[in-house]
Amino acid sequence: NMHLISNIMAYDDKNAVSGFREPLIHTFNKNGAEEHFYEEMRQRDNVILKGDSMGDLHMDVGVENHSEA
Repeated sequence: NMHLISNIMAYDDKNAVSGFREPLIHTFNKNGAEEHFYEEMRQRDNVILKGDSMGDLHMDVGVENHSEA
């Protein structure tokens, strides 16, 4: 019952990373990466968001029933 959103790596024939699949998730589009995610999670009481930059502060936009800690 966990939902993970992440970038997916693409590999070449030598099993080396050759790029990333689209759509690429980056600092400034994380809160819109998967619109259906918010519909599925709308009624949950607990959501854990992890980020690594100031652009990650608003990834919770669209998630209702939450409090900040």
